[in-house]
Order: sequence, then structure tokens, then C-alpha cells
Amino acid sequence: MPSLLTGVVVDVAAHLGDPDPIRSIVAKVLQEFRRTHGETWEETKEAFTREQWDEVDGLLIAPSYYA
Repeated sequence: MPSLLTGVVVDVAAHLGDPDPIRSIVAKVLQEFRRTHGETWEETKEAFTREQWDEVDGLLIAPSYYA
């Protein structure tokens, strides 16, 4: 994964606190990123610096739904 993309993910994640519709769009983007990189998640994680990963860790977890 290009280092440019890791910075984009961090920048996008910073907008999760924005009001809707931005927040919901950012959440969908992060969910899609996690879904599309799931098979190579360990390699994807290694592309982030420690500081970048600390900023996005937990934000890239797929939501759980309880019935």
C-alpha cells in the first residue's frame, strides 16, 4: 500500500467527529477500506507509521450489531 494512502486514511478518519452527512460518509469510507483490505490486513497495518496507526486503530473495526 502506498504511503500516500495511509496519510489519506488518517486525514479522512479525522472527520468522524464532523456533523452528518460528512460523518456517515467517512464511516462508510473507513468500513469499505477495511473490507477491501481485509485479506491483507497485516501488510496494510505495517504500511502505517506507529503514530498513524494509533490515530486510526479502532476506527477501522467493522461495526457489530446485536439482535
